[in-house]
Amino acid sequence: MNCYKKIMTGDILKLDVEGLIFGGKGFARTDNGQAVFISQVVPGETIYAKIVREHASYLEGIPVHIIKTSPDRVEPLCEHFSSCGGCDWQHIKYSEQVKWKEIIMKNHLRKALSEQDTEYYTPAISCKEYEYRSHIQLQCNSKSIGFYRKNTNEIIDIKDCPIAEKKIRDILPFLIKCIYNLILRSRIRAIELFALGNTVQIIIHSGQEVSKKALIEISGACKDLSISGAVIVNMASGSMKVIGDGCFVYGVETKMRRFSITGGLGGFVQANLCVNQMMVEHVVDLVKGSENVLDLFCGCGNFTVPVASVSRKVTGIDHDRRLTDFVSENAINNCLDNVQVITSDLGKSLDLKKLKKTRYDTVIMDPPRTGAAGSINFISRINPEKIVYVSCNTSTLARDMNLLEKSGYCLKSLRMFDMFPQTYHIETVACLEQQEK
Repeated sequence: MNCYKKIMTGDILKLDVEGLIFGGKGFARTDNGQAVFISQVVPGETIYAKIVREHASYLEGIPVHIIKTSPDRVEPLCEHFSSCGGCDWQHIKYSEQVKWKEIIMKNHLRKALSEQDTEYYTPAISCKEYEYRSHIQLQCNSKSIGFYRKNTNEIIDIKDCPIAEKKIRDILPFLIKCIYNLILRSRIRAIELFALGNTVQIIIHSGQEVSKKALIEISGACKDLSISGAVIVNMASGSMKVIGDGCFVYGVETKMRRFSITGGLGGFVQANLCVNQMMVEHVVDLVKGSENVLDLFCGCGNFTVPVASVSRKVTGIDHDRRLTDFVSENAINNCLDNVQVITSDLGKSLDLKKLKKTRYDTVIMDPPRTGAAGSINFISRINPEKIVYVSCNTSTLARDMNLLEKSGYCLKSLRMFDMFPQTYHIETVACLEQQEK
């Protein structure tokens, strides 16, 4: 006979926080063993939590009082931390953040894969706990400029963002004040800021076409704020107008040499350049000595170009011609003649005939958060000896690792890269090899 009272929304429970989960919340269990996920708590704490939502297999709660505080709890730097949806773990000591990310990463993969002899590298930690993000995006409506409130589409006004790179922080309050005074103000839906070189660049997403008068006004504002380039995107038509420099440049240094990578504003670039540096080095070490490398989702060549210095030939594939054009340009600028590019949608129209003449011994892929499930069949047909999978989502990584295991691959090594301090997001590099027959 079950003697436990049914727990209802609004109930206050005393809970011991056991750990953290993917998504950023803490994990606890009720007296009858039901899982409870609670925001903004630290493992080891004892709390009173209010149940705010019921699900079939778990409950959601919010802390109303901390009975026993963890020594790993710290004071958040951002005044908006409790409401802003950008950060999850500013209240947790950084070393504990890294520890729990590694635990979450391993748990995801252990559930998805059979037991394997996998080498786990020491996690690569960020050079900076704050001021690391070289790219942020502000949301805009008729009343507010800022970030989304946690779990909503409501925008909260901000004047500062402690995880943003210092050049962005320095300019942010002045830019926001300037935006409020623009003729274009009512049409702006989002503003992206980049700090990849010595100056700041921006992308303005407009709901409608931009007038010549508005372009002149934006150009003047960029000059006043020392913004070196701006791209104005018409979200309705997809057309773009460029003011000043529409390209970004950043450096990557390996044991062999330094590389310069150029891309266009709006193209993908890693948010934490310090961690990207370590990640590229790791990928280069894994790929070193390969004959023919296929780099899927290659972007502007973040991996393609450095990997070309340690392999005989590299082929980069991406669906966006603007990006593949930058790969070719970056190869030339870095004095590499063993790089080729193919512009094709990996999930839909990639023609295997273009690749059949070459035996690719290594495949690199850095897919979006949705993962690479649509490309697994293609990779199996290519049949490389080694796959290096760069992931920013452990859930889709675990799913794809399971598919690759069924295709005859085993996970040889795994390393976590803390690309996003103060958040639950996890960057991972997995190396797989063909199973012995």
